[in-house]
Amino acid sequence: KKPNPWGLYDMHGNVAEWCLDRYDTNYYKKYSETVKAKPLLNVPLLKQRFGRVVRGGAWTQKPEKLRSATRMKSIKKWNEDDPQFPMSVWFLATTDHVGFRIVRPLKVPSKADREKLMLTPTVQEIKNIKPFRKRDARKNR
Repeated sequence: KKPNPWGLYDMHGNVAEWCLDRYDTNYYKKYSETVKAKPLLNVPLLKQRFGRVVRGGAWTQKPEKLRSATRMKSIKKWNEDDPQFPMSVWFLATTDHVGFRIVRPLKVPSKADREKLMLTPTVQEIKNIKPFRKRDARKNR
């Protein structure tokens, strides 16, 4: 098995990858130069979790979509069927065709950068987590 031109393996036909940056139909035209400088901190970010870009083809798509350039927009409906109590901020139970690739910076980002990139839940997101109730767990088995 050989890697693709960027040195990555198994990029096609598994799951599409949920990314940090927001979905924009003109992304490459608008941001190609600014993202080159500091890619992680210059992506067009969101103030909410959904509306992010999902890149790459997934096993649910036709062969012509199984490529790195395939893009779609994440939607809140993907989080509706979360079986966890309390519900997760990140879990996408309704989507068996979306995953993520783990990356990490060489240096730990500052608290401000972590907040900008939404790498930790916000106070409001934590407050929105419903408390665990045994009757809910029994009802959803």
